[in-house]
This record gives sequence, C-alpha cells and structure tokens, in this order.
Amino acid sequence: MWLSDRVPDTTIQLAGLTSFYADRNAALCGGNVIIAGDFNHAKLKTVLPKFHQHVDFATRGVNTLDLVYSNIPGAYHTEPRSHLGYSDHISVLLTPTSDVQHLTWL
Repeated sequence: MWLSDRVPDTTIQLAGLTSFYADRNAALCGGNVIIAGDFNHAKLKTVLPKFHQHVDFATRGVNTLDLVYSNIPGAYHTEPRSHLGYSDHISVLLTPTSDVQHLTWL
C-alpha cells in the first residue's frame, strides 16, 4: 500500500495504512513489519506511535523525507547511497542489526 499524492488528505491515507497494518499484523502473529517511503507530509507516528524511524540523514537536499519505520527499535541500520537514475532523492540501504539477524534464525 502506498501513500499517494493523488489523495491529498494524508489523514485518510494514514487511516488506510493503519488498517492494512492491523490486518497484516494479525496474520503474521506480531512479526516484524517494515514501512518505507517518501513521507513528505505524512506523520506516521501519529497513527502508529510504537513504530521506530531508522533514517537519521538527509535524503533529498537537506530534508529527511525518505523514511524507514519498523516495529522493533534498533532493528536496522541505515546508510545513504547514491541516487537511482534521475531521482532527486538518494537511496537508503537498510541492514538488520546483529540482534535482529539472530532473532530471524531462531
């Protein structure tokens, strides 16, 4: 599910994302969930307050717009990477921390 600039009301989009997450979380029995994207105007923490944001560097100019959230704090390390094609946003490399890699294989 993507947040879209075609639906100008981010509140409606975030409500849909919350519903989607609730359905998936129930199906996965509370497993690890990652939500990533270009969050220009959306405040994900308002609808999913227990999620943690992992990107701590600018992804477009001086702004941090491309964010990666997960439901496990400290689960991932993020690193800036080069632009893809003609994009004005940089890429973000997401790497699990050693704790998460260990948990994944239990």
